[in-house]
Amino acid sequence: MKKLLPLIAIIVITFALWQFWPNKTQTITVFFLNTANFNIGREPYEKAVVRKVTASDPMKAVLEELVKGPTVAEKEDGLEVIKSEATDLRLDFDPETSTANVYLIGGCNSRGSTYSISNLIDKNLRQFPEVKYVRIYDPVGKTLGTEGATSDSLPTCLQP
Repeated sequence: MKKLLPLIAIIVITFALWQFWPNKTQTITVFFLNTANFNIGREPYEKAVVRKVTASDPMKAVLEELVKGPTVAEKEDGLEVIKSEATDLRLDFDPETSTANVYLIGGCNSRGSTYSISNLIDKNLRQFPEVKYVRIYDPVGKTLGTEGATSDSLPTCLQP
């Protein structure tokens, strides 16, 4: 019995810590482009899917899942992600201004389209009530808005 006490103590402590562990499984909603609606000009252009992820920050998790793109089944359902040449995204949320600053990594080119990764970033982040503004920066850190402004902003490379 004395030999089991340390093992029991470890199990109890592990369970207690698990309750406060930052990386728990969460259910998040991710929006992808609904090509069927987009192709005929019928809004909404995005469709929500639910994912279970292990993450401490749901906003970052949503953007990570966006970059991963739809599953095979979701693609078969007509969903896709428009990346506008970006290969990844980095989020810096400023709670004081309620601004989600999103930095494109890898590339940035809308190819003249009026619909780009900016639409998907905006749709995915606006589901969080704490987000009032979404500012998107190109891979070199530039956006069209004024530095530090509390407003939405896109980089030149995502303009049509």
